Amino acid sequence: MTRIKLNLAILFAIIIGVSFVGCEKEVLNTQKEEEQNADVKTVAQIKNEAVKFSDNHDALIYKLLEAEAIKLEEKKQKTKNKNATLDGNDLLDVIEEVIGVRPMMINNNYNTGDATNLNLDLERISLSDYAKTEIEKKYLNFVDAIIQNEQLTILEKVKEINKIQDDIINDSQASASDIENILTSTEVLKGSIKLWSEKFGYVSNQKGNPYNWALWKKILFVATADAVGGVIGYFVGGVIIIDGQSLYIPPPIGGVALAVAFSYIAGRFVGW
Repeated sequence: MTRIKLNLAILFAIIIGVSFVGCEKEVLNTQKEEEQNADVKTVAQIKNEAVKFSDNHDALIYKLLEAEAIKLEEKKQKTKNKNATLDGNDLLDVIEEVIGVRPMMINNNYNTGDATNLNLDLERISLSDYAKTEIEKKYLNFVDAIIQNEQLTILEKVKEINKIQDDIINDSQASASDIENILTSTEVLKGSIKLWSEKFGYVSNQKGNPYNWALWKKILFVATADAVGGVIGYFVGGVIIIDGQSLYIPPPIGGVALAVAFSYIAGRFVGW
């Protein structure tokens, strides 16, 4: 009888042990699935936030252009001069009104902290110059090549940029930060190319034709300046170099404001 009880006890212990191992394995599998789902959700969230960043950027650009038009009309009425134009201070007023910070001229001794320099005196702007990691540099080099390729139409450029976005999302070596910076900057880039092309009536399926080459270069130049704001991220501020002079944009309320300021000032710089 004692032996039977002992055997039953051992059997019961084995059953409990097997059940525990099975439960533990099921819990581990569930945790693993949840982690995998969390990773997928994180990438989805990053992409969604990048699109929202770009949409907010475009909305603020239109708001800047609207505020500029209103200010110009007010100046014409005030001066009773229908040919009146906005000066530098007027444009700074517009930027401050819309994004909440006022750019200011500074000298070389001014401490701008971690602010990033955007040199508009250069013939072209390379996004890869603003990469924080080797992974970012790799993908931004690809984007630079797409932007500078004269044989691609605007639509073709956007398609190629979409492929770059897919590539970094699937790159096991890319960190969440890498993915966020690339997606944010490229979404801003795509949105800006579309925005300025539509504003100036540039045909999206047209290659850089010689009759419109100046406009083509301006669109890409300004759009790339936009994208720099997406690469460098939030709250750092920026310094725009124009004709050797430095214009400092203090850290804005949100990162999108810096991209908007870069875009607007670059647009004025190329004569828009």
